Amino acid sequence: MKKAEYYESALRDSKKELGRQTHVVNGLKNMHKQLESEGYQPLDPLDSVITEWETRRSYIKGAIKRLEELVK
Repeated sequence: MKKAEYYESALRDSKKELGRQTHVVNGLKNMHKQLESEGYQPLDPLDSVITEWETRRSYIKGAIKRLEELVK
């Protein structure tokens, strides 16, 4: 496999993973909002999980930017 093909493949995979991560974060945020609307106090562990997933997303976004530069 050539370098360009490798980078393009990694870029595609990274974009798919970003989509999955986004789906998880949005689901967690919706769960948080639903709990609040039902009168429950927000859970600190849930907040920290959301933060952790958002951090993962930011790492993936950074990797995508670097891969896009390599593919050019």
